[in-house]
Amino acid sequence: QYASAAKTLEAMITFWPAEKDYWGQLSRIYFNLENHDRALAVQALAWRKGLLDRQSELLYLSSLYSHSSVPYKAAEVLQMGIESGVVESSQHHWTIVAESWYAAEEMENSLFAWEQAGSLAAEGGIDLRRAYILVDLERWQEAGEALDRALGKDGLDESEAAEAYLLRGLTRFELGQFDD
Repeated sequence: QYASAAKTLEAMITFWPAEKDYWGQLSRIYFNLENHDRALAVQALAWRKGLLDRQSELLYLSSLYSHSSVPYKAAEVLQMGIESGVVESSQHHWTIVAESWYAAEEMENSLFAWEQAGSLAAEGGIDLRRAYILVDLERWQEAGEALDRALGKDGLDESEAAEAYLLRGLTRFELGQFDD
């Protein structure tokens, strides 16, 4: 009886607006009712009111923004959560931030997040993804450094390693390092 529960929670929020659990419950009920816009609106309002202070709440809000094709806000919320210490600074979370910034076409922010994810990764795939962006931006020196870092780690399959070596050769050429 999600529709009835939604009406009840709306009334409860009117009387107790500082009770953050009601906001989260209402948002999830709207999501279950497939009213994603309302689910996002309720959770975003709770965030603006300063009621969200748990990792799960910020991850949920970020995913709602992503689901609603608002990658800028998805990245912003999650990055703020990581930087404030509410959300764990992990390779996985920084990767979500990086992909969201990339989807929002915020390349500098995306590169920063890829750098953070790469510094936490034991495998080179993250650094290779960062290198692709740097090559597209023709930032050859940084691309070469990212490729060196990717190739210095484990985890690249044969195809990825071949692409990394090819790109590293391209960066060396563009930098005039022909002997390399």
